[in-house]
Amino acid sequence: MNRKVDYALRLLRALQDQELHTTSSLCALACIPKPFAHKILNSLHKANVVQNIPGARGGSRLIADLGLLSLYDLMQILDERESISPCLEPAYQCEWRACHESRCMVCEHLRSIQAQVDSIYRSKTIASLFEEVSPSHDK
Repeated sequence: MNRKVDYALRLLRALQDQELHTTSSLCALACIPKPFAHKILNSLHKANVVQNIPGARGGSRLIADLGLLSLYDLMQILDERESISPCLEPAYQCEWRACHESRCMVCEHLRSIQAQVDSIYRSKTIASLFEEVSPSHDK
């Protein structure tokens, strides 16, 4: 997960009250720079997660159910889903496979790990990330 996703989570946490917030107030609540907030809020608006209201009395308001939005969905919305290895990217040209003219078992194992990581991201809703963590998770 990168900074953009972290900032988006902070913004969504600030918006979870479903009230209208100015970008300035969101930046203060989320502790993020304004230029990042504008870009992220626009992406969330295009995905129908937030409503952006222009004007002096405008701002942003959460309109999506964060219990239905997964961390994986958020990463897709922000175009920030990262592979654990470049060899998993569709356009990647593997020098090892080209040199040895065979399947790369490392890549096969990494593909399996990536599927597990993606499954975990899909299983975590944004709402669940804002809940208290039970003591068993602290270990």
